[in-house]
Amino acid sequence: LGLTILLWILIWYSWDENFGKVRKKGDKTNFGLALQMMKRNPSVFWVGTIQAAFEGVMFTFVFNWVPTLQSISPSKLRIPTEVVFSCLMASI
Repeated sequence: LGLTILLWILIWYSWDENFGKVRKKGDKTNFGLALQMMKRNPSVFWVGTIQAAFEGVMFTFVFNWVPTLQSISPSKLRIPTEVVFSCLMASI
């Protein structure tokens, strides 16, 4: 704990804040540039859409696979979730 506090004090006084680039009025934002890129090249939009859908499915699976296995197993049986998860990751 003492080392953490010491390093926090060191960082607090020695690091400068990074405010990034100052934008002039009328400059496009990164979001605006991204929208412009998607209009010019629709495949960028579709890759992002497919990636978002895949990530949504993966998060749903990750949060639901243990409760689902527990709901279908007999009440006294312990599911070796670490082995199941290792097998799932090896299969990917």
